Parts: sequence; structure tokens; C-alpha cells
Amino acid sequence: MNPLYIVGFLMFILGIILCVIGMLWIVLKGTSSGVSGGGLVMIGPFPIVFGTSKDIIKWMFIMALIFMVFMIVSTILPLIMGGGR
Repeated sequence: MNPLYIVGFLMFILGIILCVIGMLWIVLKGTSSGVSGGGLVMIGPFPIVFGTSKDIIKWMFIMALIFMVFMIVSTILPLIMGGGR
């Protein structure tokens, strides 16, 4: 099996685990004051960022940059390693 499939699957599982941990952390923390949130939608290489505060929006832009770099590397790396097959 291609190692990139394994990496993709592990990243998918890690994302689910992080979402569950985040939800449990909010529930167990129990405070509703000072809650802020944001989101990032990637359509191809183009990010759509939204949030409830400037700080959250800044972090979403940082995440968008990280995802865009990862997308570029994951697109180019197989071409370099496999010769474009």
C-alpha cells in the first residue's frame, strides 16, 4: 500500500480525535462566558475564513497558510518521488 494513503488516513483519524477532544474540553470546562469561535473552508487553494474576533480570524489565517503549504507539498511530493506515474 502506498505510504501516502496511510499518512492521509492517519491525518483523517487525528482530525476526528482533535474534534472530539475539543468538544469534550468545552463541555467539561463548563463556562459559557468568553466563548469565541471561527472556521476555515478550503475550496481548492482558496481559503474562506470567518470568526467572532480578530484573534480567532488571525489564527484561522495561520491555519489556512499551513493547509495551503501542505496541499502544495502533498501535490508535488508524489511527482518527485514517483516520477509522475
